[in-house]
Amino acid sequence: KDVQPFSHNTAIIYKECPLWQKMQAELKMAPGSQPDDLPDDITMVLENIGLKNVYMFPLTGNDGTSYGSIMFESYENCQLSKLEIRYIQIVTIVLSGIIHIYRILNDLILEKERAQEADRLKSSFLVNMSHDIRIPLNSIIGFSDLLADEDLTQTDREEFIDLINKSGQDLITLIDNIIDISKIETGQMTVKKEECPLFPLLNDIMAVFKNDRKLEEHDNLSLQLDLPPQYAQLKFSTDIFKFRQIYTNLIDNAIKFTDTGCIKFGVSKVIDNTIEFYV
Repeated sequence: KDVQPFSHNTAIIYKECPLWQKMQAELKMAPGSQPDDLPDDITMVLENIGLKNVYMFPLTGNDGTSYGSIMFESYENCQLSKLEIRYIQIVTIVLSGIIHIYRILNDLILEKERAQEADRLKSSFLVNMSHDIRIPLNSIIGFSDLLADEDLTQTDREEFIDLINKSGQDLITLIDNIIDISKIETGQMTVKKEECPLFPLLNDIMAVFKNDRKLEEHDNLSLQLDLPPQYAQLKFSTDIFKFRQIYTNLIDNAIKFTDTGCIKFGVSKVIDNTIEFYV
């Protein structure tokens, strides 16, 4: 038979047909469904655009996933034979298989890219970490050697001991961060939340940096804590240790990559039981 194109747009807006969507979601669309087999909302849409016959063939994956459907629309009461319906059903099975395979391949490609990116980031992390570990280690070894000098004054000796102690603390922090990353990757990281007053916690973080060696090395760099007075009595639920660890790392990073000016941190706003912190 000759097939003539439709004289006007027969696009169907399926979001206006919730019953049709429900039937598709529940995979209840029978192969070769005709108007009499369809929900009222889609039947009404078809009647409004003058379609007298519609055959719909679902595209369904092996795992039951619905990929949509193939539709045959007609202004005439044109009936497909059982052989034609069976042939189209075979075509939909083949197409569903192709779509399913394509999605699997696409997922594999994405997983491969994620694995490659994770491997690249891990290598970059190890390079940076080896550099960061070497700095406090060299400081500890260097100042320990200097302590052996019998001509050192007591003031110099105390200063070197203080520097060794600070380098040791830096080293412990780095090692703790590496252990935490390992815990996250193996799913062993646990979060222990407790209620905590906001201002004392941020003031404690500020106190940590008051005598920070990296901050002291920059003559034209300062650190400022921003605490809006309206949040003075605010309490929030968090894992205090991890919150302090994350915020300290962010500020430490800001100090490391800022030469001059002022680094500010604190609370920017509180909306819908959510506190927005910033550095």
